[in-house]
Amino acid sequence: MKLTNNFTLEEMIYSNTAIQKGIPNEPDDNALQNIKELAKEILQPIRDKYNKPIRINSGYRSQALNKSLKGASNSDHLYGAAADICSEDNLKLFNLILSMIKNKEIKCRQLIWEYGTIKPKWVHISINHNKNKYKDNQIVYIKN
Repeated sequence: MKLTNNFTLEEMIYSNTAIQKGIPNEPDDNALQNIKELAKEILQPIRDKYNKPIRINSGYRSQALNKSLKGASNSDHLYGAAADICSEDNLKLFNLILSMIKNKEIKCRQLIWEYGTIKPKWVHISINHNKNKYKDNQIVYIKN
């Protein structure tokens, strides 16, 4: 299912781990609505401005998949409200998203620099949803 010009539902729910371990990873209706909003309101505007491919490393995760990946018990991924993304230059991608937030081009729940000291290994971005406490453009750096 095509969600936007550059993102599909299939890439938002794809997981090598789920396939290898036979873990179902199908979103419920609420998670599907969050996935659609994340793609339309956050990921596509980032892609349009970045003007280069963005890869989804991790999008929606079922409870079983999240547990297998040792994800946080309240992870936004569980609700289809987060994506870990990469590009050919994760530092440039992170800085672009940061500037989009500061310029009010997008509004997110969290932007997280995930690991790496010179550049992030990947970038986590999420939207607010009804299962976790509201956050307004929280910026987090995890550099270990």
